[in-house]
Amino acid sequence: MIYRFCRGWGGIFKDINDYISFIITQNESKIIYHIKDKLGLGNITFDLKANTYRYKLLDRYSIYKFTPFFLYFLSHRFNQLQEWI
Repeated sequence: MIYRFCRGWGGIFKDINDYISFIITQNESKIIYHIKDKLGLGNITFDLKANTYRYKLLDRYSIYKFTPFFLYFLSHRFNQLQEWI
């Protein structure tokens, strides 16, 4: 079972092994690549079926480095991350 916590353009996911990830999905690739360039973290994939780009933070180190973004822009996501930690 995978737990999904999504609101708007991003989501935090937790699987049964307590691994967490953060994923942003957008149709516009410029936005996704801009985020990755600014943060210097994560991977970008293209979902051919959905015709969307996905920016993914899949490891704990990247998510911890991403925490200031949570604090500044997405405080509700940070609260979710804090509960899991």
